[in-house]
Amino acid sequence: MSASSTPAKKGKVIIVCEVDYDCVLSPYKEVYVPKLGLKKDLGIEIIGVKDVKAVSFWVDNGADFVAVPHVESVEDIQEVRDLIGTRPVKILAKIQNCVALHNLTSIIDKADGILIGRGVLSLNLSPAHLVFIQDYIINKCKLMGKLVILAAPIMDSMIANPIPTRAEVADISLAITQGVDALMLGGETALGEFFVEATQTMGQIALVAERNQDPYRDYIHLRKQLYTKEVAKKIKDVICSCAITASLDLDVCCIIVFTRTGYTALAVSKFRPKAQILAVTSNQNVANYCELGYGIHSYVTKGPVELTSDLCLKESLTYSKAVSYTHLTLPTNR
Repeated sequence: MSASSTPAKKGKVIIVCEVDYDCVLSPYKEVYVPKLGLKKDLGIEIIGVKDVKAVSFWVDNGADFVAVPHVESVEDIQEVRDLIGTRPVKILAKIQNCVALHNLTSIIDKADGILIGRGVLSLNLSPAHLVFIQDYIINKCKLMGKLVILAAPIMDSMIANPIPTRAEVADISLAITQGVDALMLGGETALGEFFVEATQTMGQIALVAERNQDPYRDYIHLRKQLYTKEVAKKIKDVICSCAITASLDLDVCCIIVFTRTGYTALAVSKFRPKAQILAVTSNQNVANYCELGYGIHSYVTKGPVELTSDLCLKESLTYSKAVSYTHLTLPTNR
């Protein structure tokens, strides 16, 4: 083992690093300090000058989402939202440290979706606790009706190999069982030699895992949590719950949701129904937002979305039948 120390200053903060194990350090890697908040403890701004320029560039060029790493509080999200202004761009907050976990409820409430950054998060937690923290974050997002995405590392071995390890297959299946909305690859597609195989393999594993889920168990479990004394009952949740009950009892294959913002579609999705969800909206940005939700397929109408409009209803039914959704139930309008 070789050891050395390197001081680094940021205001009055001094970070002393010591090498415990001899290894090769690849270029352009971050220096991360476990158990300390970047902004709170180290005085490092979450949104720097380069970040401001990057957000402005992508928002001006039609990005649907902005992912914000190292989020620690709602103030970090609000700072990005101020940069976006009135443009219809959604914010995904990446949970990567203990400070963010402490403020998790308020961060989920403020953001449009959550990214679970397990790579950095694992540096803050015991490896034995990571899977349970992941489950806690996913369940919290489901209860609050927000997107939750599992970020890299997921299939790191496929950066250099054409097939995943058994542990990676089990990891993906567990995430699906826990109720994650989406899985996001990183180095596998950015740097890997087998980026096509990695994407296809992850899709196949996720599909098999979804087909082996018990929709009744998942629905009852979430419903019990929503209707406890500690959770305020919302009319939207009650209506969506009724739609899920009807879809399970009637064994329908599609639930059509008319939505202007996408939130009603996500409210149905959080119950993880067996039926496909067709989110009908007149806004392309809302359609793109909904597509990340579990079991949601979006359709953009030619005119305004109104449940009372015969033309909108007919157009939605025609489309649903065209993609082989033949038995339908209509939950709500927002």
